[in-house]
Amino acid sequence: MAQTSYPTAPSIAIEGMLANLSPHTIESRTNSDSSAQISFGKLVKEDTLAPAVGVQPCTFATDVPAGIAVHSHAYERGTELDASGVKPTGSINMLRKGPLYVLAGATIATGDHLAYDPTTKKFVPTHTAGVTINTTAQAVARGPAVVDGLFVADFDFTNKP
Repeated sequence: MAQTSYPTAPSIAIEGMLANLSPHTIESRTNSDSSAQISFGKLVKEDTLAPAVGVQPCTFATDVPAGIAVHSHAYERGTELDASGVKPTGSINMLRKGPLYVLAGATIATGDHLAYDPTTKKFVPTHTAGVTINTTAQAVARGPAVVDGLFVADFDFTNKP
């Protein structure tokens, strides 16, 4: 069947893409989770058994994030990339500081301090204890967004691992 509709303009960005050439800090790590991929634009925490080397996806409200998985064209397609992120044991770029495109889990306004919902894996404008990961001191929205929309946020995990 022929394609009957298509976008007339390319996507503005993809989740986990660096927003611009502003200064940023990226560290190379390994997905140390043996079964779960790490999707781009999602928070990661340090592996307790290999804290300087491995990271795992943030899945609980009590997790302490170390950074965010960054999209890159340097990943090895056959061994490191999965459908939407990095395969288990694959190398991963982790953003510690800088602007990044992420997904909104609620309506976001410019200047909102953000929290991360580990259930939906999206950023929200308010922290709810026991439900979201409190990243309000590390994440600020640089522009507005609607639910499930991409937006740019500034992150700084360098002072709080």
